[in-house]
Amino acid sequence: MDWPSAWSSPTAQVFPWAATRSPWSPFPIPSNRLALRAYGPETGGVAQRARLFDALSPATAPLAGVQAWLRRFPDPAPAPTARSWAIVLVGDEPEAVTRTRESAADASGLASLAALPSPDGIGFAPADLLAFLTGEARDLDHVILAPAGTRFVRDAPARLAAALGADPEGYLVYGDALIGAPGAETILAWPSFDYERWLEQGYGARLFALPRERAVSALNAGAGDLYRLVLAQIDDPVRARRTVLHLPGIAATLPPLDLAAATRRLSEATAAHLQARAIPARIWPGNGAVLPAIRVEREPSEGTVSLLVMPGRDRDGLAPRLEALRPALDRIGGELLVLGQGALAPDGARPWSPARAMNRMAAAAKGDLLCYLDGDLEIRDEGWLLELLGRLREPSTAVVGAVVRSASGLVHHGGLVLGPGFGVGEALTDHLADEPGPGDLMRVAREPSAVAAGCLLLRRCDIFALGGFDEVRFPVHYPALDLCLRLGARGARVVLTPHLELVRVAAPGAPEPARKGVDPQRSREVAALRARWGGVLAADPAYSPLLGLIDPAYAALACPPRPRVARQRNLHRSDDVEPV
Repeated sequence: MDWPSAWSSPTAQVFPWAATRSPWSPFPIPSNRLALRAYGPETGGVAQRARLFDALSPATAPLAGVQAWLRRFPDPAPAPTARSWAIVLVGDEPEAVTRTRESAADASGLASLAALPSPDGIGFAPADLLAFLTGEARDLDHVILAPAGTRFVRDAPARLAAALGADPEGYLVYGDALIGAPGAETILAWPSFDYERWLEQGYGARLFALPRERAVSALNAGAGDLYRLVLAQIDDPVRARRTVLHLPGIAATLPPLDLAAATRRLSEATAAHLQARAIPARIWPGNGAVLPAIRVEREPSEGTVSLLVMPGRDRDGLAPRLEALRPALDRIGGELLVLGQGALAPDGARPWSPARAMNRMAAAAKGDLLCYLDGDLEIRDEGWLLELLGRLREPSTAVVGAVVRSASGLVHHGGLVLGPGFGVGEALTDHLADEPGPGDLMRVAREPSAVAAGCLLLRRCDIFALGGFDEVRFPVHYPALDLCLRLGARGARVVLTPHLELVRVAAPGAPEPARKGVDPQRSREVAALRARWGGVLAADPAYSPLLGLIDPAYAALACPPRPRVARQRNLHRSDDVEPV
């Protein structure tokens, strides 16, 4: 077949894979598959038209084609605003400043641009920025901060300023970005406000806007770098879910980052922030690939602990794994409960239900804090329980989960993404466990909307306040996901940590359970999720509208992107769950 001449245009050249992708590709070809099902494997006009439709109207685009994707789907024009604003560059190297100035020359509303001396593009003298904000910029409303050398996308600074001006509660707005050399850029597509990831990565701190008055207040309190300026706006992580905004859309291409300097400054800023909040913690340097990474180790949450083990498929190896759990429990005086074999049998006419088993174990436990653990998980980290308990130290955190890898070194569970197939997808499953992941996602703790039940730490009172896991709607596949969303509807946070070594082992000779395929029970539970949680399935706040709703997640760009409007970390909504 001869393809139309549109393939030679810069806006179309990235999409011809759709006609030839194999069935296992992450880039779906729905029309081609529908034609195959309807008409069989024929090569006539129907198949050709289906391939052409998929090529011209794809559901996703490869991440490597971000520039062509940007030309095809430019960000919407900024809303009109009477607000005036300034750009402040951290760094004053003349060529870098010129690149940024030229990229922002046509920005509507820009009243002034200043460049601050900086040794690393992150830190600056507070007096220098104060002199600008209280002098030349004293009558302006907002200030946008970025390192010198940033190349703004047309109208992006105006979009940031307009989004902040449209929200009377807005303390800060940050945008998505690109990094890397021209033609080989990597997209940094952020979630809505993620407090845990701000602490350990400072992910949006190199491109953000805030009201001039709030910048002045932070500077007077001693903020002397981009990370401290940001963290000063989120001293209350619960309130910050309303006041910190994410504006989806590529705002700029960022210059190279001095990772060593960024890690040091982020460590100092996070330590000062937690100290001001009276949260005891230690800070450890991490291993970021494109962004700084640190590990925040809070003191463990207070309360007695019950470790509730659900026997897995490898029953013969359960005893040594249980024995490996005892030292961590003995150090804190916790109890260990293992679900008995009798409880695994069907209850009357009802089939085996993990949700019912977890409720029974919760009722039998004596601890204030309940840690559910899949019996097929092998602990290879002495401090695993303290890491989970430390994450629950924050009063706003209600659920803590952990990244789990397989014995082969791949990610088995890296969190859940809501939306693929108007259902649930896995995040980063089958990636190498030692990879950094997109935007260094695997190097830092973060806040997905939900986690799976393999490793789960909760407060006992929270489980019973919600009436336990839902045994009726989600008896098998999604009881933990539903509980996470119900807690999220009440303003609580779900945290996923990669900072412990959990390995899923398989029974010798036993095949791995299939991840896909027709499962009537799963289909019923997905239908229940759509009925109860349709809003969050359509717009997962922990996932970017710029990324494709495919499984696995983070593998492609969305065509077209979902709405690119400023978003808070809103509470999840459902018809039968009300926030309190």
